[in-house]
Amino acid sequence: CGTSMEEQPHTYLDLYEKAKSALQQAKYSKTNQSIIYQDATIQPLHLKKEERGLDTVLLSIASSFGNQGILHALKEIQTYYEADRVYLSSLLDDQTFYEVVAQQKTAFKPHRELLHLDYLKKQTHSNAHTWTSSHDLFMIRPTNHNFKDPLISFTVMSLLDHDVQIGLLCMENATQHIEQLSLFQILGNVLALELMKLSLQNTKATILQYDSLTGVLNRDSFRQYQKNIKEDILISLGVLSIDINGLKSFNNTYGMNQGDHLVCTLANKLKESFQEHHIYRISSDEFLIIMENIAYEAFQKKVSGFKQSILSFPYAAVGSSWAEKQISLDNLIRNAEEQRFLDKQIYYNTSPQDDYKNRLNDTMKGLRVALE
Repeated sequence: CGTSMEEQPHTYLDLYEKAKSALQQAKYSKTNQSIIYQDATIQPLHLKKEERGLDTVLLSIASSFGNQGILHALKEIQTYYEADRVYLSSLLDDQTFYEVVAQQKTAFKPHRELLHLDYLKKQTHSNAHTWTSSHDLFMIRPTNHNFKDPLISFTVMSLLDHDVQIGLLCMENATQHIEQLSLFQILGNVLALELMKLSLQNTKATILQYDSLTGVLNRDSFRQYQKNIKEDILISLGVLSIDINGLKSFNNTYGMNQGDHLVCTLANKLKESFQEHHIYRISSDEFLIIMENIAYEAFQKKVSGFKQSILSFPYAAVGSSWAEKQISLDNLIRNAEEQRFLDKQIYYNTSPQDDYKNRLNDTMKGLRVALE
């Protein structure tokens, strides 16, 4: 068997050729399997025929990564070493933690109160290491003497991405294959890659949901919300439609950078007024606020408060709509847009056409005040 694992993306044919090369290596060295891991710090591993358990483990997880694959890999480690528990703690955030425990053992809840992670981060390196001294075990888990399953041995490996520590792979009380840490080491490196991949996927997914200029949700996020909303289970729904008056003319007069400042200023005011609700930037000058299960009085209070916050420079047209019976998001948006259109007409009709430049100047003055 030949296996190839690479950190950088490659074509199927590339990987096939490398796996084929690994197979030839296995035949040449008279071993059962050869694994090629494309990383200068890791040497190809040759597994002897008497180590069939190890190569079977590696093959069994080769095609199943992602969150379930990570748990699968941890389970294989726990089974192979007959350990009490195996867990992976991400250092990229405070939430990501995967754990597999043997039957009759206690899961960590919450794990960060039971493990001295700061101590582990300083002591561990890219190579797997096992601690057995009472001093080290106490430093790893200060509550060791009170814990139902005390530590007898602790194996740990830092998961690295270009020499940056991104996670810790830990194993407690292993009883089999203690001297053979090849599986632990190899899967640790594979898990490091998977951890980074998942982190990048999550980051990409988050970035794709938000407008890059203002930081509010974007049009694609609104379409997804529109697709998934379950109107029949809502108690009520309120919609606010906002449009910047004369943004194109403002950009032509003062430049795109000042126009961006204007858009961001409005977005910040929306965040202040509606931070617990859905805020979407629908187009360059249009925003949509959606408020679920909000009483009419509370909805009106929020709308009035927002209008009050932009009185110093009235550059936005606002329309709103609310319903608690026969709720339809599309109808509410249509009603709010009609109200916004009427508000925009009032704005343009309050000053004669020859006063148009003065309106732009007033908007610019208001923007400067907001940015101070």
